Amino acid sequence: MTNSPQNTQSHLTEPESHPWGWALLAGALLGVIFFATYNNVNQYTATLEPVPSFYFAWEHRIPFWPWTIVPYWTIDLFYGLALFLAATRASLLRLVKRLLLAQVLCISAFLFFPLKFAFQREATDGMFGSLFTALAQFDLPYNQAPSLHIVLLLVLWRQYRLYTRGSRWRYGVDGWCWLIALSVLTTWQHHVIDLLSGLWAGAFCLLAVPEQPGIWRLRPEPIIRRRQLARYYALGATALALPAWQLWPSVTASLLCWVACALGYVAAVYLGGSAAHLGKQADGRIAFSHYAFLAPYYWGARINVWYHLRTRPQVSQIVPGVYLGALCALPQLILRLEANPGLVDLTAELPVIHTGTYRALPTLDLLPIASAQLRTAAQAIDQTQQLGPVLVACALGVSRSAAAIAAWLVCYRNYSVEAALELLTQQRSCVIISSAQREQLLALADV
Repeated sequence: MTNSPQNTQSHLTEPESHPWGWALLAGALLGVIFFATYNNVNQYTATLEPVPSFYFAWEHRIPFWPWTIVPYWTIDLFYGLALFLAATRASLLRLVKRLLLAQVLCISAFLFFPLKFAFQREATDGMFGSLFTALAQFDLPYNQAPSLHIVLLLVLWRQYRLYTRGSRWRYGVDGWCWLIALSVLTTWQHHVIDLLSGLWAGAFCLLAVPEQPGIWRLRPEPIIRRRQLARYYALGATALALPAWQLWPSVTASLLCWVACALGYVAAVYLGGSAAHLGKQADGRIAFSHYAFLAPYYWGARINVWYHLRTRPQVSQIVPGVYLGALCALPQLILRLEANPGLVDLTAELPVIHTGTYRALPTLDLLPIASAQLRTAAQAIDQTQQLGPVLVACALGVSRSAAAIAAWLVCYRNYSVEAALELLTQQRSCVIISSAQREQLLALADV
């Protein structure tokens, strides 16, 4: 018998069954990979004595609390349960990718950059002592930086936050995760540098396998400029990675490595990513995973803003009620207007907290905005300015935001491209519109 269209549609919309079998298979494969690599690397590193240690002098004052071995062990329960709580194969696959990436990152670091825990732990009796003894049967003190415990914890914490969204259980999950994080220090399993580098590596796992992945591909527009900017960031990353290699292990090497990895990621974004890969959210904040990994880049963007705005006005009025300026000019404009203006934000590299009408339209700095994006920005400006004054902002208020206002003038105020650009330069002399950006504005005007 042939299915009717209604039956076919009903079949297509049938909810996906819980992937119990896939979760069991994933857990088995991850376990085999972990024990095969982790144990062998530990055994190999033990033959390389002396293995260096790295810790701060004040870490001797961190207390040893035997009871915290209990939350330390519970990450195994968190790990296994998370696989079976995944409601779809897509969410399970995302979790497995993150967990596998965590193992690859950490075990590679243990192999190529081994460190050893430096303190002698006190002898412990009773139940807690039994847990320490069980741990010591397969765990040698060479699995230090980044702490695999912390990397897995960050990945699992994010997964449980998704599972408990809107539920009171999330507060219990958060509290227990903080206790697990504390336990890596109070069980004297790890030093502080291991915890910090674990947070960094965990953030990278979340960033590399996001909930809603953007498309990584070589971008055709404008490929020459993209390659040029990607090359600059890649050269900066390389220039910092080389001394980091020579200075390892040290605080300086860790910081240089952090900055180098951030610049390397930004190079990849310019070459084959989009503004979405920099983590700007709809409310103007930067996602935690992106901030933890890319903080040096975001801080560099702030320094760049401060440097260039020393000799430039922060904000300028283009037409009554529509202002063009730097994102940091928002507080100044609020004081001037004695009101909270709307904000159309074109930055991808700077976070903002705004309580008024807000539209986030993140774009990459130093690249022309495509005509389709300009039309979206023009619409956002028009809708926002109907509610009151509006600030159209980017990092400096000279290029991306200027192009957006030019698009608004063309689309909603019947300006020609040349007339719009002339008005912008009259009202804000520091405006810079590249020839490539002018071409996109002309393409918008021709539609």
